Amino acid sequence: MEQAAVSDATTASNRNEAGDPFPKPRDAENMFSDSMENPPFSKFVSQAPARLSHPMVAAEFSSLHIHDLKMPLTPETELDLLFNPLLIPQAVREALPRELHIRPQASSDHLRSHLTVLSVLSPTPTVAPGEYERQFHAQRACPDTYYTLVILNRETDQIVATGTLFVERKFLRGLGLVGHIEDVAVSTSQQGKKLGFRITQALVGISEGRGCYKTIGNCSTDNIPFYEKCGFRLKDHEMAKYTKDTPQMQKL
Repeated sequence: MEQAAVSDATTASNRNEAGDPFPKPRDAENMFSDSMENPPFSKFVSQAPARLSHPMVAAEFSSLHIHDLKMPLTPETELDLLFNPLLIPQAVREALPRELHIRPQASSDHLRSHLTVLSVLSPTPTVAPGEYERQFHAQRACPDTYYTLVILNRETDQIVATGTLFVERKFLRGLGLVGHIEDVAVSTSQQGKKLGFRITQALVGISEGRGCYKTIGNCSTDNIPFYEKCGFRLKDHEMAKYTKDTPQMQKL
């Protein structure tokens, strides 16, 4: 299948200096233990042109990866990504329509309508590119904590769906981990195509792969049936208290 070809090509090109592939998802929790200035995946991206210059690698990348991506979709090797894309469940990649691609958030996704898609959930004021990128790097500086996914249209390189997993570290349950799913949003033009389901499915897969003993999804009453289809069940109630005097609330 197409998605499997993309994954194979990505695995072939995503190798460290010793020639070994990136860790499998269960070993990837130490991927970003380095400093923010030199995360392993960014180091790989910065060295990608040299790796792709090898005739055999270049041929495989050209015949599989670029062809399947149907440019202008930007290849992942040219992006500054939030986390290792190998953490995304392969089953979700294969379930997406051929014209769509799922990957981690990139530092340049403000150029790909990320905030516009989020605005279907709540007012999302425009921010300067530098502010967007600072928020991105602040999240990546917290290892193994933030996992934002985006689904893009291959032909336009624009985001049509997104969602975030936040991993909470606890002291109870033997220093357990809890995954929180937040901000699952689908472009109004793409709703009804199960993209929200695929985003949630991928985030749950990452949460379970990280060893979280439960995954929580906060939602409105209207969205309870959706989360039940994703395998969640109703438990307790959520309370919220908004601080009206913060700049974020004043902008809304």
